[in-house]
Amino acid sequence: MKWSGTQFEPATPEEGERYHEYAISLPNGPPAGPSYDNVEVWSKRTVGGEIVSESSTVFVEKDSKVTIEVGGNQLTFVMNSGFISHEAYIDLARPGQPTERIWHLDGNAHRVNGADYQRIFESAGTNLR
Repeated sequence: MKWSGTQFEPATPEEGERYHEYAISLPNGPPAGPSYDNVEVWSKRTVGGEIVSESSTVFVEKDSKVTIEVGGNQLTFVMNSGFISHEAYIDLARPGQPTERIWHLDGNAHRVNGADYQRIFESAGTNLR
């Protein structure tokens, strides 16, 4: 995915190849780890959370959180792959507002409609048109 200035969009195969070529050309190779910030202008986040062992038989998935600023407003995306719960989701958290589930998967993909998408981001003080 790439940030277009107003939203995330799928990268083209050519853009993916350019990123891969660029990453392997870095002096120390591509950045290690599932997430990093501003490495040669690139940032990366995992979509699902980290799987951790609470005991030899109990595993839990910690949510992955990404905070960005859009139009001067802080938006936090809370993501879980559903690897353990089988209920993947993405929540949007904004200061002073209740958290909203903006995407979830329970065997079928569910997305917010265009009007809800516009309402969510307009209430965050952003203009997406």
